[in-house]
Amino acid sequence: MSFWVYILRCKDNSYYTGHTDNLENRIAQHQTGNVDGYTTARLPVELVWSQTFTTREEALTAEMQIKGWSRKKKEAMMRADWHVVNRLSRGTHRHERVVPHTSTSFILSKVEGLSTNGVVVSPTVQPIKTLQPLFPFALSVGGFIAEVEGRKLEISAPLAAPSALHASTSAMELPTLSTSGLVVSPTTQTSYYLGLDFGTSGARACVIDADKSVVWQQHFAYSTPAAQTPLNWRTALHSLLNALPKHLAAQLHGIAIDGTSGTVLLCDAQLEPVSPALLYNDNRAQAQAAQLKAIAPEGSMVCTATSGLAKFIWLTQQNNHEQAVYFLHQADWLTALLSGQAGMSDYHNALKTGYDVENLCWPDWLMALPHSHLLPQILAPGEIIGNIQADIAVHFGIHPQCKIHAGTTDSIAAFIAAGVDELGVGVTSLGTTLVLKQLCEHRIEAPEYGIYSHRYGDKWLVGGASNAGAGVLRNYFSDEQLATLSEQ
Repeated sequence: MSFWVYILRCKDNSYYTGHTDNLENRIAQHQTGNVDGYTTARLPVELVWSQTFTTREEALTAEMQIKGWSRKKKEAMMRADWHVVNRLSRGTHRHERVVPHTSTSFILSKVEGLSTNGVVVSPTVQPIKTLQPLFPFALSVGGFIAEVEGRKLEISAPLAAPSALHASTSAMELPTLSTSGLVVSPTTQTSYYLGLDFGTSGARACVIDADKSVVWQQHFAYSTPAAQTPLNWRTALHSLLNALPKHLAAQLHGIAIDGTSGTVLLCDAQLEPVSPALLYNDNRAQAQAAQLKAIAPEGSMVCTATSGLAKFIWLTQQNNHEQAVYFLHQADWLTALLSGQAGMSDYHNALKTGYDVENLCWPDWLMALPHSHLLPQILAPGEIIGNIQADIAVHFGIHPQCKIHAGTTDSIAAFIAAGVDELGVGVTSLGTTLVLKQLCEHRIEAPEYGIYSHRYGDKWLVGGASNAGAGVLRNYFSDEQLATLSEQ
């Protein structure tokens, strides 16, 4: 069972923090005035942040801690600016500091009593180079990552942690350790890799090991999938990262994200959205699609209202487009939140925005469009963008050298997961939508039948998609009926 901490923005622009075991119902109760107290007189309210916890005690602890934060600190957390959160966390009391000072030393004592495979590090020999929080909300729910002569260590500490720690790299194994000491475990050599899938109805996380065996999975459901926003995506991303088991997070070596094809937005230099997110099936860009038919090559797939390029033109014709610095696909934006390097995409997501996957460039006719400077730099799917941002790594306890990779679309991620490498073999993905892709040696384009091709290394994925997938079943069956029928 999951527990949620959430923040609402009220009509008077104040914030309310609470916790619950059913986020969707609780927000609905707030919005209808059925929760007596602070929000009743400040309706309407809007959910602006949420995060999951595994126990009610952890959620309550986090709620109490956040309630004591300043408005600036809460807003920094909402936009995942952990550097600012850390800077604003240097309180008067030692336990309030997210990053402890390094002025005094702490001597380990009374080594007796607790732990399984812990090792005790001898005190006061070699100063630790870095000492930072391992998990959200400082010491209340986490410990530290430390580095001693290049060795990464995970340190679990009491709430009243020392303001600094000195230790040697020589350690002796002990079967037990008292709660008055510190348990220190060197990181192992096992490598894990995290894939994040952002689909129509929610997001999923899957961790595999070096043998491609699944070792952990988690799901996040959108409360209103048809009205999903970048805030929902960011909440889902943070919730899934927060749910990662500690030992897996500390040994992650790579993260890649896929998103729904053709879902796009404009954002500023700080990656804050300055436009609505136009979902993959949004067809408001009818006039822009007609405009493209006059300038795009005949039969180009961008000449539809749901193409990324038609949506790009529509977005840049709106009043607030002057604030935009980047035009990004859903997977691009989420990836940039982790890497800190915006303005990058992959040639799978960029296909429907008009990228020339044959010659691997934006075509000249497209670059002549107004605002084309907002278009992203294109990488190969899976290409390394860089390391995860240091503050995010610290916040979620992720290995600081974890690589962030360029992403792909959700349907191509499904094809990759199927492990197909034989020409002529196809994969059908049935989700809210229906997608068919077949591995071919040559590119095939037949727009009159909805057929197009994605570059897939030195081969091609030929196929098409339909918005009428399993999602249409909700028009005929209730959730309870679907659950019952799925078990048969």
